Amino acid sequence: MPEQIQNRLAPKLSVIVTTFNRKEYLTETIQSILDQSYQDFELIVVDNYSNYDFLAFIDSFKSEKIFPIQNNNNGVIAINRNVGISHAEGKYLAFCDDDDVWVKNKLHDQMIIINETQCDIVYSDMFLFKEDISNIVGRTSNNKTHNLKEMIKRNPINTSSVLVRNENILFPEDPNLLAVEDYSLWLNLFIKGFRFAATEYPTVYFRISGSNTSGHKKMYSAKHLKLIYLYISLLIQNPNLQVKRQIMIQILINMLKYFYKEKFCGNK
Repeated sequence: MPEQIQNRLAPKLSVIVTTFNRKEYLTETIQSILDQSYQDFELIVVDNYSNYDFLAFIDSFKSEKIFPIQNNNNGVIAINRNVGISHAEGKYLAFCDDDDVWVKNKLHDQMIIINETQCDIVYSDMFLFKEDISNIVGRTSNNKTHNLKEMIKRNPINTSSVLVRNENILFPEDPNLLAVEDYSLWLNLFIKGFRFAATEYPTVYFRISGSNTSGHKKMYSAKHLKLIYLYISLLIQNPNLQVKRQIMIQILINMLKYFYKEKFCGNK
């Protein structure tokens, strides 16, 4: 553990950023966090051994708030998120991907919601942008989730928008849950009784990057398989869950979507 992590004072919030080979984007991400109007936080940046001098890069910010860690996650981002959590001293946790950018008042406004509602987790919609945050091309529109039935139907939560109480928070490190490991965590927190809230406006700028259409189709099919695996795991972990029937329905829906995509769209 880096010496500065051992000797630091406990802040109210711990912000965790995981990164790999995105130095240019990471610069913007880190600066948006350091520029927050709410300043009682530490920033733990966990690097998957990028191909540049990561520690020198972090030193260039000249901020005592940043605590760098390097760890090989073997392609499973959840591992490094959990490494960051294991070093976090804050009462609350926030996360940000290394190509996303925060709105200046994100932490301030979400802490107000936490204090006023006594919720355990708060999240928000996002602005969608290309290349520069001045180029806003849209925004997400995820309504607040009121019950587990709604949560099972879809994941309304982007990890970069989350502020959550630091209690038994661990992302599943199962490789079969890649790309849906965050959804698995939110579902399990909902089942455990965490109280969810949402802001009425975006607190994150989400970067849209280009990729080829065939890649999207492969990801689409794979995601349905991962969701089927996730829902089955949820059933096994919670055999007496009251909404077990709803989980079974979602398994069936995702199976149908997967087979339809493979049969009718697989070669297009």
